[in-house]
Amino acid sequence: LFHYKIDLEKKISEFIESLSGKEVIITNEVGFSIIPSDKTTRKYAEELGKLNSRLASLADEVYLMICGIEVKIK
Repeated sequence: LFHYKIDLEKKISEFIESLSGKEVIITNEVGFSIIPSDKTTRKYAEELGKLNSRLASLADEVYLMICGIEVKIK
């Protein structure tokens, strides 16, 4: 098992800056479930939620898929 530290904010910023604006990004929604009891999973959910929010703010369109039905958010 490897343990290393990364600058997550830097990696996220680099990822966002690399986008051309023509991508379709599919990601998990992790905010609708029970709050995880362990620190690592809570951190994952928190950081993915922040990333999803940043991506949604930049996107022209945002959809949420529920049971295979798309719901337009933006």
